[in-house]
Amino acid sequence: MRSLPPSRAAPLDGGQSRREIITRGRLSIVEIKILGPGCPRCRAVEKVTFDALAELGVDATVTKVTEIDEITQYVMVTPGLVINEKVRCSGRVPNKEEIKKWIQEELPA
Repeated sequence: MRSLPPSRAAPLDGGQSRREIITRGRLSIVEIKILGPGCPRCRAVEKVTFDALAELGVDATVTKVTEIDEITQYVMVTPGLVINEKVRCSGRVPNKEEIKKWIQEELPA
């Protein structure tokens, strides 16, 4: 596990079935799961998610989930995006503004 600022967060790769990156090295209140086998659309969700986190300056634990058994616990169509155990998107690449809105909804008031 590596700690990096969101703007320099390393992309998740297919080297492991699950790999976590804690952005900016602090305890996070937002847990994000990117669901998918590693296709181009899954990587696009990953990039847009890290861009949204960087713009918001929010600390988050981001996990890339590639195991089919775990993916299907959340969605049947990839890519999928789960924020704090809530499925926010399935089968498409959300735009950065959508992801920012979903993250902000999870932040304490």
